[in-house]
Amino acid sequence: MFLKIKQLLGLQPSPEKWDKLKSDALEAILGPEHNMVMHAIIPFSVGGGLDLYYYPQKTGFAVATKELIDEFGNGPKNRDFPAFELCMFSPITFNLDLANDFQSPMGTAHRRINATLNALALYASQKTLNINDTIEFPMDFDEELGGQCFIVTAITKHDRPLVINNKNFGLMVAINIHRAEMNYAREFGGADLISKLTAAGIFPNSTLEREPVV
Repeated sequence: MFLKIKQLLGLQPSPEKWDKLKSDALEAILGPEHNMVMHAIIPFSVGGGLDLYYYPQKTGFAVATKELIDEFGNGPKNRDFPAFELCMFSPITFNLDLANDFQSPMGTAHRRINATLNALALYASQKTLNINDTIEFPMDFDEELGGQCFIVTAITKHDRPLVINNKNFGLMVAINIHRAEMNYAREFGGADLISKLTAAGIFPNSTLEREPVV
C-alpha cells in the first residue's frame, strides 16, 4: 500500500515510466534494441510466455527479458542483486524473419533461447539463481531442453550492472555449455569456466557448434 501511495504521489515510477527506464538500462549494456518484439500470446505474469526483446550485436544477437523486475524493484533475486532480468547471446547472424524457421540456424538458436529464458525465469521465481551457478535440465524435461547444460553469470558494461532509476539491479546471462564444461565448473568453480570461455572468445555466446574448452 505504501508503494502504491508513493506511485500516486509521483515518488515512484509508473509502470510505463519504469518500462522506459528499464529499456534505457538494457540498451546501456546490450546496445540499441531492435524495433520488433516477439510478444507472447498469454502474458508471463499470468502463466504464459515471456515477451522477447532483441539486440543485434556486431556478430550475432542478444535476447533479453523485461518482465521480471517490476516498477517497485521486486523480482527474482540472488546474493548479488536485489532483482534481475535475464538475457542470452547467439553468434548466429540475426534475421528475425527466420525465427520460426526451425530448419535454419536462426530458427534453431531462437527456439533454444526462447525455451531457456522461459524455463529459467520460472526457476528463478522459485529458487535462487546465483552468479556462476550451473543448471542441468533432466533428460525428460522436454524435447528442446532435456539434458541441456547451462552456466549463468552477470553481464555488465564497463563494470556497471543494470542501473534502473539510479538503483543497481542485475542482468544475468545464461550460456549453453557442453556437459564436460558443466562437470568442470562443478569441480573447479563456475568462475574458472567463465574465464576459459572468455579466453576462447566464446563468452557470452551460446553455441554447442564448437569444441569444449576443457
